[in-house]
Amino acid sequence: MEMRETNDDEAYTALFLEFSGKVEKTLKKAVIALLAALCLFQGLLRIPELRPFLASADQFEGAPLHRGE
Repeated sequence: MEMRETNDDEAYTALFLEFSGKVEKTLKKAVIALLAALCLFQGLLRIPELRPFLASADQFEGAPLHRGE
């Protein structure tokens, strides 16, 4: 009886490790993709012509102050 429980425990552990490995790989890929997208969009926001299409908050900004030079 104890031998069967040991085999069941080992089988469960192996299945869990296989599942958690797949989940870990998927999460790593998702984090890398999100970081790449963040860097891309932050770079695109630095282009003034694209900013109105990417960020709606600019329309609520006031007029910039131009100090006498």
